[in-house]
Amino acid sequence: MPHPGPSPVDLRLWSQEGTPADGNWEVAPDGGAVTQTINAGPTFFVSPDEHLNTTLRVRMRVDGPVADGFVGFVLGYQAPLGALGHDPSQTDIVLLDWKEATDTLGGPSAVEGWTLSRVHGVVTDPAPTLRAHEPGPLLDVLGKKRGEGTGWTHERDYRIAISYRTSRIRVTVDDALVLEAAGTFPAGHIGFSSYSRAAVRF
Repeated sequence: MPHPGPSPVDLRLWSQEGTPADGNWEVAPDGGAVTQTINAGPTFFVSPDEHLNTTLRVRMRVDGPVADGFVGFVLGYQAPLGALGHDPSQTDIVLLDWKEATDTLGGPSAVEGWTLSRVHGVVTDPAPTLRAHEPGPLLDVLGKKRGEGTGWTHERDYRIAISYRTSRIRVTVDDALVLEAAGTFPAGHIGFSSYSRAAVRF
């Protein structure tokens, strides 16, 4: 039997999660794209259904004023979910962050490149956990590819594929492998994230 092809996603069915003031996710009229327009704290935009053993294929571009920040993706997402009455600081997420350039201002250093982590608990200060990715009771680093030349570039289109399986995560950018991690991964919502970065379009 032929392998089923990719299924298009209607982003009009997805929802913003986290602290409401930290994000403004504007969905295109046809539901085929979404743009996050606010430079603020961590914000998420997630699917209505849970997923596992799937591949998320996305085109991504960062425009707007030249500035630093994180763009990324969430997998196995369980919290915060407004529909369940969660505190916006409550987290249960597999987080894939992509940083444009190393930044030592405004708190702990944030290093250029990719970081895959599991975040679980109440994050009252995102700087050490979601900015610096400091391992501790709230965060486990599952994989990383960091250093000069590993960050995203302003005003460039990327094709990103994330294979999310029970025991493996594999990330490619423009068909080149950038990150792979083994472990035990849960079902959950999938989606997009940004932190201190506006004008990112998925």
